Amino acid sequence: MIHRPSVPYKERRIISAAIKKVKQDGRFDKSDSQLCRVICVACNPEWQTLEELERRVQISFRTRDSQTAISARLREVSPIRHGVMKQSTKVKNETTGRFTWFYRVIPPVCGEGGQ
Repeated sequence: MIHRPSVPYKERRIISAAIKKVKQDGRFDKSDSQLCRVICVACNPEWQTLEELERRVQISFRTRDSQTAISARLREVSPIRHGVMKQSTKVKNETTGRFTWFYRVIPPVCGEGGQ
């Protein structure tokens, strides 16, 4: 069983407030851009897998972006160009020994040098 990385309450509050400001600025309202769709669904204090992001894009925008495409767009996210940064972390499944990667996109003031 995979355990999702936890987000402490204080961190969640800080990130949520910063995300609200970024979204109010209307920077990622263009659903016709794959990068904007990915940033929009990944901009969240919670850690998410590529599969979860793929599902959220499909539900939110009624279009299908593959996990490969989502991963590529996440690599393009830049604090300088987009005002947000990608963070990633991995969790080891103790049963299988395999790692599951989790991602989130947050404003840079909330992160400490994301990957």
